[in-house]
Amino acid sequence: MSDTAACRQREAVILIHGMDGKTSGDILAKMERGILSSGELTHKQSKPDHSLGEHEARVLEVKTRQDPENIRELHLFEAFWGDTITALTKRPIKEQILRGLILIFYWGHTPVSKTKNRYIAYCGLITTLAMLFWWYGAVTSSLNVLALPSGKSFSDLVSNATSDMWFPFAFLGCLISDMTQWWLSLTTLLFGGSLAIVIESAVNILGFAYRYLTDDNLRQGIWKRVSGLILEIEASGEYERITIVSHSFGTVIHVDFMADYAGSSGTSMRHITLAGPLAVMALRAQSIRQRMSLALSSPVIRKQSWVDFYSDADWMCTAMPDSSSEFSFETQEFKDADRTIDHRTIEFEDVHLLRKFFGAYHTRYFREPEVIEEILTPIAPIN
Repeated sequence: MSDTAACRQREAVILIHGMDGKTSGDILAKMERGILSSGELTHKQSKPDHSLGEHEARVLEVKTRQDPENIRELHLFEAFWGDTITALTKRPIKEQILRGLILIFYWGHTPVSKTKNRYIAYCGLITTLAMLFWWYGAVTSSLNVLALPSGKSFSDLVSNATSDMWFPFAFLGCLISDMTQWWLSLTTLLFGGSLAIVIESAVNILGFAYRYLTDDNLRQGIWKRVSGLILEIEASGEYERITIVSHSFGTVIHVDFMADYAGSSGTSMRHITLAGPLAVMALRAQSIRQRMSLALSSPVIRKQSWVDFYSDADWMCTAMPDSSSEFSFETQEFKDADRTIDHRTIEFEDVHLLRKFFGAYHTRYFREPEVIEEILTPIAPIN
């Protein structure tokens, strides 16, 4: 074997995207750009895609400052599940109202008092307000539609109040509609379309999270797709190390995988979670607490690196819960786990209150040097 071949290492990096991964390859491209723009690299080159069964990997050849002697081939895979996402805000208005009411009651019962982390309460408050504001708008639209059959102006409806059977509905519809239009005009003037985007995002995240927690068919379908890819890559024997990187809601799916992972081969595996909502979901759902506990206490996972990145500037995430005093809940599942995670805080540059409120930092993790450097951490030599 030549010296060049002996110094070449091959690693699989598997991305489990969040709810922003509507189209296959979009978020993977962000991670790829983040890697290629890293100042940690001393050599970089894109290579032809690599096929593994039905899966395609983007291939990067790199050298890093930490490991200048070895050439590494990074095979970037995406565990795509974005085609299972259905946006509640795009559904018929009647369905929005009914399902929105269910979500308000469901997430409104999240016991935030069980956590010591104030950012979880902050996250819960913003998402609750977003949900209420959106539902208010949906009801307003519905009531306004009820006013239309009369075919009359607001003054006509008032003057014919005693004879028009539609008056109570029409009056309420017009009144709330006028109030909503005034509020929307004011917020649009102040914030442009950013507020509407934040509200829609929060509602759709809460809606999909509820489906994931209550629809076993959906959950199992996503889990099988993601775990199938990871296990196929592991079974191939082509890689010296497998790195699983998950972002946002993808961290929930990642933990579901870890909870059942048995470690069927000797391939080294490590885990990187970014901007996860597990803390809020674990507060609301016992099933998530149980899955987190299984992942934390797994003998296989205990031997593997688990680094969690989060930021106080990102209200859409919190630190991943574990058994430590700072990040634990007052629940038996986490007390029994007896495992801590390597938590790392991201300090974004130019943090602005409005950008923070609008969730602008939630999608910026793949630009951060700390995240990319962790992905590029050299493969430890086998003793």
